[in-house]
Amino acid sequence: MTQVAATLADNNVLFPPGRIVQGDLYDPQDKDMQGNPLTIKNGTNAGKERVNYYFALAIPKTQAAWWSEPWGQRINALGYAAWPQGQTQNPRFAWKIEDGDSQTPNQNGRKNADREGHPGCWIVKFGSSFPTKVFDSQGNPMLEKGLVKPGFWVEVLGSIASNENAQNPGIYINHVMVSYRAPDKEIVSGPDPRKVGFGQAPLPPGVTAAPASHITPHIPAGAAPPPAVPGAAVPAAHPVPGASPPPAVPGAAAPPPAAAPAAPVGVQPHAGFIAPPAGGAYPSVPPAAGVPAPSSPPAPGVPSAPATPAPPAYADPLGAPAGHRMVNPQGPRYSDYTSKGWTDAQLLANGHMVKL
Repeated sequence: MTQVAATLADNNVLFPPGRIVQGDLYDPQDKDMQGNPLTIKNGTNAGKERVNYYFALAIPKTQAAWWSEPWGQRINALGYAAWPQGQTQNPRFAWKIEDGDSQTPNQNGRKNADREGHPGCWIVKFGSSFPTKVFDSQGNPMLEKGLVKPGFWVEVLGSIASNENAQNPGIYINHVMVSYRAPDKEIVSGPDPRKVGFGQAPLPPGVTAAPASHITPHIPAGAAPPPAVPGAAVPAAHPVPGASPPPAVPGAAAPPPAAAPAAPVGVQPHAGFIAPPAGGAYPSVPPAAGVPAPSSPPAPGVPSAPATPAPPAYADPLGAPAGHRMVNPQGPRYSDYTSKGWTDAQLLANGHMVKL
């Protein structure tokens, strides 16, 4: 099997843009789903504890079966070359790819179709004993930990190989490097905070409940302030080099003059971090292909399934105009800004909106 796999000239695969929907780029796993330490399965180091840098990428569907996708054809061909005795037809063959529209519960009772970012996508699972290298779309290293969060859009260069495990045959898909492309709704793992029972226990005597709107928000240095509320005092904003100031809000109280600080320096975000995806990039979440996949892929050379219809144009849930997206999915709507006099150019310059 090793010789057959080695005859493939290049086992690297550049996957199309997708969202990180499971795992993390920076922190490794050291336990399995049952809470047991991860260990090496084969070879001279079998039984030794290990770590796994794991994440799953949701790639929008363009074909009715993953092995008909250009990247899937490469994986399918390697699987048949490495396991030529029919092992690939076993439903338990480890392809490391799942259907994001699947209604079949996993061992924890969760369905892919019910999970954030899964519907309409193929879920490709990447792993490695080493952390991946992260770059922006121009190839510049993004060294600060935590910049690219679960839910963001990335491209992945991966490598594929046989797992050479006769007891559990399958394919390894390792991550080699990752390129950040665009922000999106952050995906937070763990219990749903809406279902754990917050807010039901009574407060101690003398403590009065108040809505979160009474809390004064913290605005980082260099960040543009949110639109002013009519009748409220307007706080002084930190200047951002090169950004146009927002227009004044009629009727709002003017702030008192402040002493000029000594040589203020605005903090600019990484240029690649708010950059929109290149032209032709995938939309946020295209609809499901709607065609059920067979139990196992065909051998290479079998005609591919016809492509699904093109997905509709992306519509921003916060009301940004066509071809644009509001950066913060939890922030104000597009109309909240424009009603206070903000223009599209100012929203783009201050990082509140990006072009698609």
